[in-house]
Amino acid sequence: MGTDVKITYVNKTCNKDKPTIFVFSENNIPTFETVKHGVAWKALANIGKLSSSCFVYTQDTYVQAMWGTCNKTGVLKAAMGTRFTIEEDDTGIVLTHTGKALQPNAIELVNKVNIRGGISAQILKDGSPLMVKNVVAYGQKATFILHPKLFWGIASEISPGQGISTAVLNSDNFWVHDIEGVEESIVTLTGNAKEGYTFSAKNTI
Repeated sequence: MGTDVKITYVNKTCNKDKPTIFVFSENNIPTFETVKHGVAWKALANIGKLSSSCFVYTQDTYVQAMWGTCNKTGVLKAAMGTRFTIEEDDTGIVLTHTGKALQPNAIELVNKVNIRGGISAQILKDGSPLMVKNVVAYGQKATFILHPKLFWGIASEISPGQGISTAVLNSDNFWVHDIEGVEESIVTLTGNAKEGYTFSAKNTI
């Protein structure tokens, strides 16, 4: 996929519990576990019956590293097949672009700073974390492989960047939204508490 995807969410339910709809992406590597490692990229709260919310899945992808309580590097634009390193230079701890990744469809972040607890590596889109790898130890790397699929779920409460494992989920079965080749998509939620809820999409290609 080579273009931004405009996505509009429409609520056609009468759910008075006011759940939050969240959207996330999976890291396409064998060790990724959805609930354990997933983070909410978008969280759509208080979208009442027949109301809607829209956002854009942008092609621009960025990488950042974090450490300690609230320390973080600058944000660098990342293309598929690139490698980044968090290291210490004469100014302090920085993130730099250091060449090609081992896989052409991956983004890699190597930790070369010896920090207690390691570092956290993040892939960002539209200013929010799309994928996170926590506790990258000294000398280790985080590998991110993106694919054109989004996953939708329902939670009692969840915020952008929050781990899915920390939220009270409606279900751990998530709706898969394939956006390969899509320019615009309208995602609709229907159903009720008795019979369950269903997501569906109408795509413009």
